[in-house]
Amino acid sequence: MKRKKPLLVSAIMAMGALALAACAPQSSGESGAKDGATLKVGFVTSETGSWGANGPMVKDGFKAGLDYLTNGTDTVKGIKINVTYNDDASDPDKGVSTVKTLVGGGATVIIGTGVSAVALPTAQLAAQNHFLYITGGASSDAITGINKYTFRAATSAGQIVNAMGAAAGDLRGKKVLAYSIDSAYGQSVVAGLTRYAKTQGATTESVLVPSTVTDYTPFSQQVLNSGADLVWVSWSGSTTGAMWQSLKQQGVLAKKTVASLLDASWSWDAIGPVASDIPLLISPYFDGANDSDLVKAVNKNIAKSGHKPDTYTADGYNAAAMLVHAIEKGGTDVDKMINALEGYSFEGMRGPVTIRATDHGLIEGMYQSKLVANGGSYKAELVKRLDGDQIAQPEVKPTPAASR
Repeated sequence: MKRKKPLLVSAIMAMGALALAACAPQSSGESGAKDGATLKVGFVTSETGSWGANGPMVKDGFKAGLDYLTNGTDTVKGIKINVTYNDDASDPDKGVSTVKTLVGGGATVIIGTGVSAVALPTAQLAAQNHFLYITGGASSDAITGINKYTFRAATSAGQIVNAMGAAAGDLRGKKVLAYSIDSAYGQSVVAGLTRYAKTQGATTESVLVPSTVTDYTPFSQQVLNSGADLVWVSWSGSTTGAMWQSLKQQGVLAKKTVASLLDASWSWDAIGPVASDIPLLISPYFDGANDSDLVKAVNKNIAKSGHKPDTYTADGYNAAAMLVHAIEKGGTDVDKMINALEGYSFEGMRGPVTIRATDHGLIEGMYQSKLVANGGSYKAELVKRLDGDQIAQPEVKPTPAASR
């Protein structure tokens, strides 16, 4: 979700598109495909870098989902799915370069990345080179409705803000402060909060922290000295612990009402000691949030690799379900795969999921949770599920360019 460097300038992307145009694969033109056909899929996630602790969760969910949905064959209607897995190192430059290499090598589907600064230029490349793109954990609102070739597999920043608002209750006349990383994701948090606050009669301000910062004291003091009635902390990545420690040391948690995104389980030891001071914890997913038969089957599959399901596992499963359905209905033809996904509803690890046909917004639920001591560590417990229709990102009206 959380992004490190500014996006590549459009001129660089345009040059990359020209280079790809000569070698980019074309759609087969057939809905079905002959037995023995192969679909090349490039999967990109962060296994190192600032999002490296989360990226493998998306990969686990995707691999387990693909295995479950194809009965271990990685084949749909005679089409073999050939997936190449790649690490973008949480770096926009490397991520975009990797995508270009994959598409130049024949991939007609790209899946993944939790880094919005990789996802956004990849979406532009998808429109320019006509490949299907399904994001991983990337949460920037700008992904929704960006073009017809791009779909999201994860909750958006706007959905997360709406979930916070739904859990917080009446905000009329109050001031809400967004505290996040200064990145594409953080900017989406601010934009989403500003939009939501207007509908609730509230006002907003923000403190965005550069990703290179190591001393959070001055930013924590800004939050403390603000006139905010509610502080919305939306943060993820390896700096989570230092950020929370600073907020506690500067007295923010004692003097302000704080709501937060609950990140993956590796961060719980950092947030656990202060969790009692955070009345509102919003989670996209955690192990135990849903005990459906589907979740049990996917979890069993993940366990074969020695791993456990976690926050971003559900994003990977969504991507697998979308890929399989697209092939079932569209074969290897990209345009027909896109048509198959628009308006598609399915069961995900979070429960019911619907892909909005107009802008490819992903409508699915989230969770209000709490952290409790569990021996020498912490575990998440469900407070209540927040319905997908209740927290959906507002529909984005596609631009003429997005419809191409």
